[in-house]
Amino acid sequence: MKYHKFIDHTLLKPNALIDDYLKLFSEANEFDFCSVCIPASFLSLAKKHVSSTVKLCTVVGFPLGYGSAKKEEAKKAIEQGAQEIDMVINISKLRSGDFQYVKSEIQSLASINEDIVTKVIIETDYLNESEKIKMCHIINETDAHFIKTSTGFANSGAQIEDMILFKKHLNSEKKIKASGGIRDSQQFLQFINAGAERIGLSAGVKVMNELISSNI
Repeated sequence: MKYHKFIDHTLLKPNALIDDYLKLFSEANEFDFCSVCIPASFLSLAKKHVSSTVKLCTVVGFPLGYGSAKKEEAKKAIEQGAQEIDMVINISKLRSGDFQYVKSEIQSLASINEDIVTKVIIETDYLNESEKIKMCHIINETDAHFIKTSTGFANSGAQIEDMILFKKHLNSEKKIKASGGIRDSQQFLQFINAGAERIGLSAGVKVMNELISSNI
C-alpha cells in the first residue's frame, strides 16, 4: 500500500520559520507525500520548491472558524496555487443550531471550483456526538469531499471512535481525514484501518521511517 500518499505533510505553527517550510517541502518531495498543508502566505514559496506530484493544501478560517470571509480567503488561496482547501466550520453557529449557515458556508467554498478538494474541519474536541452526527449529515448535503477531525489546536485531536461514527453516518462518496495528535506509525495504521483516507501529520517523516524500518 502506498502509505505515503495518505499523508498531508503539515506545518501550521505560528512561529515557524521559512527554513522550516523549506525543510518541509524537501521532505515532501523525498517521500512523495500526498500534499503539503501550509498557511496560504507560503503557497508561492511552495510552488517554487514542491514537486508537481505533491499537492498544495492550505487552511481557511483557521484555527477558530468564526471569520466571515472564508470564500474570499479560499478564492485567493486557489489563485495562489492551492489545490486543496481545509476549512474550519463556524463552531459557534453549529452549536447554536444555525445549521443552514454552516451548510451554506461549506457549500460556498466547495462550489468555487470542482477540481479543488474541500475538507471540512469540524474540531471534534468541541462537539458532542449528536453535533458530530449532524455535521456528517450537513456534509452529505454539500459538494465537500472530506470531513476532517481537528485543527491540532484544541485539547485533543483525532479519535478512533470518531472514525467509526463518521463511517456510520457519511455517504459512501465522502472521505475522512484524521488530524491532530497522530505521532507514530502504530496510530497512523490504526486510523487508516478505521477508515481514514487522509492523515494530517507534522510527524510524517517519522511515521514513514518507522513503516520502512518495519517493512510495512
